[in-house]
Amino acid sequence: MPIITPKKSRWERCVDWWRSWSPQVKQAVIASAFLVLLTVAGWFVSKTKDRSSAFRDSVIAATNVSGSAFVQGSGNTVTVDNSTHLATPNVIPDLPNILIETLDGVPPEFSDNSHLRLSRLVVRNSSDVAIESFCSRLQLPEPISETLQTNLTPGTTIGWHPLVDRIVIKGTGGRTQSGLWLGPTSRISFVEEPMAFFPRFAKGEIGTFSRAGDLTGVWELNISRLPPGGYVSLSFLSSNDREGTNYIAMASVPLWSLSPNPQRAPNTNELRYSFEGEYGYAEGAKMQKQHFLVPIIYDDAARLSYSLPIQKDCGKWHPVTLVFQ
Repeated sequence: MPIITPKKSRWERCVDWWRSWSPQVKQAVIASAFLVLLTVAGWFVSKTKDRSSAFRDSVIAATNVSGSAFVQGSGNTVTVDNSTHLATPNVIPDLPNILIETLDGVPPEFSDNSHLRLSRLVVRNSSDVAIESFCSRLQLPEPISETLQTNLTPGTTIGWHPLVDRIVIKGTGGRTQSGLWLGPTSRISFVEEPMAFFPRFAKGEIGTFSRAGDLTGVWELNISRLPPGGYVSLSFLSSNDREGTNYIAMASVPLWSLSPNPQRAPNTNELRYSFEGEYGYAEGAKMQKQHFLVPIIYDDAARLSYSLPIQKDCGKWHPVTLVFQ
């Protein structure tokens, strides 16, 4: 009777096949398999390291993303640029700080001249945004005889000069110590000095002609640009000596008392001495203008001037324009 042997499974056949190998063959197969495993493991570790290094050493800049900056990976700082979505709000600059004052004394080299007074003018931008094209008109009770010192922020340029009209004579004539004279068949023309700013809100005008050598207290100050914290500081001497008396005589007379319509009651709001002007600032794509007025108070007995706080408009004041031709 034949013996029936059960059919072996694949695993059992594989085991029988393995047992049929000699010890030398088994050792060679095991060593080969171990070497293959080491090779595959090394390749995998190398690829993982390269990929991690690529992320770590990359500089990532994200645009059109809203939100704060974030970090990805090991030491990867990602910069988020929201400039295409978040517009910078328009900032209107504050009024600049302006100081005008006469000091009680003069520099030592002028101490023997009692006709002189030392004054200073300071304009400072205390805002966080720049102001542009600053132009102004200064009207003082005494004429300026000499500018001693000018200090300003690097990169800022200024224009600082007296406003006196030049004359052109056809024939004979001119300025003398006694005044302006003209020949019988001659003609005189006044060449106006170009002005960057002229008071538009003046309530009236006082004017006269200058003599030879006369000084004026009407000056113009122009500033190209004042960055945040920028400043301009001027120190100057004023004089009431002979060359200043003609201007003082004009500037000291109130407009309300002059013809053709003199008033009986004084106009206490009349303002002859002031620092007035305007400046520009960027608002979006446009340049806007801002007017300002700094009233100046004068103590005639002590010959001292001082400025009041700056204001955007004329307020209660009735400014008067002084013209010294």
